[in-house]
Amino acid sequence: MQLVEQEKIDLSANILTYLPDATDGEKITVSQLLNHTSGLGEYQTLEDYKIINEQGIHIYANVNYSLLGKIIEAVSGQSYNDYITENVFYPLQLSHTTATLDESKKSGLIDGYTNYWGIHIKNRHKYPLSENSWITVPAGYISASTNDLGKYLQMYLNGGNGIISKQGIDTMFYGDTVYVDGDIPFWYGYGWATVREPFSEPVFRHSGLVETGTSCIFILPKKDIAIAIASNVNDYFVTNNMMDRLGWGMVLMLFDNPPNEITGNAYLISHIQIDLIMMAVLATAILSLCLLPKYIQRIKQGKKLMVALFPILLDWLITVFILLLVPTFFETPLWVAKSFVPDVFITVVISSTLFFVSSLIKGILLLSIIMQKAK
Repeated sequence: MQLVEQEKIDLSANILTYLPDATDGEKITVSQLLNHTSGLGEYQTLEDYKIINEQGIHIYANVNYSLLGKIIEAVSGQSYNDYITENVFYPLQLSHTTATLDESKKSGLIDGYTNYWGIHIKNRHKYPLSENSWITVPAGYISASTNDLGKYLQMYLNGGNGIISKQGIDTMFYGDTVYVDGDIPFWYGYGWATVREPFSEPVFRHSGLVETGTSCIFILPKKDIAIAIASNVNDYFVTNNMMDRLGWGMVLMLFDNPPNEITGNAYLISHIQIDLIMMAVLATAILSLCLLPKYIQRIKQGKKLMVALFPILLDWLITVFILLLVPTFFETPLWVAKSFVPDVFITVVISSTLFFVSSLIKGILLLSIIMQKAK
């Protein structure tokens, strides 16, 4: 938006103007990248992106912001890190905000944690290995202290602090917004979601997560208040949800509404429920192997072929079902689950492997018995 105000970027221009080699670049505008209506896929990278969805519909895709980072570099002649450091971090005196892992460590980056079955395990921070990573630095790997987040949010409340004009901020908030239906309906502008119900004035919000942390920021411009929440753990199903409820609870209180209730044992109960489901899946897979002696006994007794084939087919179908469970029901590839919900990934891999091995062993045993009888 700084470069837009300097008339170096045109929001309505197609991205081919700035990235001559961009795939489908003649069909995608800068504005569409900013509000995620480009039609690019949620799990695409700079290596494989192309339009696969209906344009004009909001589908959050990291590759949109990866492309915006490349546009900033092309227009400014600087690396993304150098540009944002020189034009945002330094002017706002964000002394503990950086866009590289090395600088983050120097500025005091604390340990990060990843959840495994309700236990938070210290994990190394996983910055992108290349510009073709699923989440690149422009799409999600800027580190900041809570104090710096406060300074950053004050920029919006103070009309830009010379970083950007008040008109530019209004464009980010209100320009080219697209309606998104969901549990909490919102309008998405340039990097900011606007929530209106049940509030008497708009609330602007953006959240995000990486493998070892989550954050969420809110702006209530008419109340002249902003909120920043950060956590050095990624616990996708429980802690992240509780953080979200906590943030919205503070917003509700600012509008004189009762906050979201979070009971003292909510964390434990939620994880026990999730862990029991994963344990049940693992136990069923182990049971399939434990029942092999009984299966051998049955087929030696001369059970009909279809009766003997049924356990093999069942094991194989369960294997496929488990492998498709995350991609189908959660609409998330397994390679994403590996990084962001590793306990689920491990459960899926071990369980599906055990069921597959069980079906393989049963198949080999049945085939050997059939061949013996044929002799």
